[in-house]
This record gives sequence, structure tokens and C-alpha cells, in this order.
Amino acid sequence: NNLVVEGLVSNPLNLTYAEVENLPQVSEIALLKCVYAPSGAPFNWTGVPLFYLLNLARVQPGAKKVVFRGADGFSSSLTLDKAMHPTTLLALEVNGTTLPETEALYGGLPAGFPYKIVAPCKEGYKWVGWINEIEVVDYDYKGTYESQGFSDDASIPNCTALPETEPA
Repeated sequence: NNLVVEGLVSNPLNLTYAEVENLPQVSEIALLKCVYAPSGAPFNWTGVPLFYLLNLARVQPGAKKVVFRGADGFSSSLTLDKAMHPTTLLALEVNGTTLPETEALYGGLPAGFPYKIVAPCKEGYKWVGWINEIEVVDYDYKGTYESQGFSDDASIPNCTALPETEPA
């Protein structure tokens, strides 16, 4: 379950799950909303602020987007600004438990073990799970949904309440 952080970085990372677990973590309540569901559900996410990982990797000048690739072949990206926002997390836990490996149907916990991106106020397809690779790029990457015509911005309309972060 190694996590690779590569691309336009001066210090590429290849971290074990235990190494990621030992990085500083925060918890926040954030709404996960799928484009195919009329409403979403709030969950308590715990993970490493993405800016911390990106600063460890030392993002190079000219970087525009941060691409997330899951072991299931799914991918998406965030602008560097959104990726560096303090509430954007690389989650390891949801509601106090390790992320499930398989998606539970009908109201269970969201899956994505070992890591899931938490991107408050963005549609669920930006919340890539089963992450094994993060790549910093200098072009407008289009992920699984975006390459099929979904919004690259993926902002949830009228979403203004970004979560508060506090120590886990």
C-alpha cells in the first residue's frame, strides 16, 4: 500500500502506510455528495492535510494541477490552489474507523482504503479513493469523469461552509 508522490516535485515520495499514519493528521466534518445523488451525507474524516504532503515533496514552479490515481483505475485532479487548501485531506479514516476496502451500499461508510481525497465543496468524483499515486502536473489533466464531459471544476452550488479543522 505504498503511496507515491511524483511529477513536478523536487523530492519525490514513496511512503508506506505506516509512514503516512505517522504524519500530522486532522479531523473535519465534510459532506460527500455524488453527482448521481440529490443530497450528500456528512462524515467525520481524519487524514493528512494534502498541503503537508505536497510541501514534503516540494512542488516545483509551474505546477498547475494535482492528479490522483486509484488502484481501481479511477482518476481525477484538483487545481494546485484547491489541493493546497487546509481542508483538503488525504483521508485514512472515516467516522473513526479505517477506510473500508469495498463500497458499502445504502448508507454505509464510503470506501477507498488505503487513502481517499477529501475535497470539501467539490462533487464526489473529485474524492478519489484507493489512491496509490499522486502526480503534480503542469497541464489541465482530465480524469475519468472530466474526460466524459463532467465539470472539471466540480464545485457544489451554494456550498459555502467549509469545515473547521482541529487536531484528531
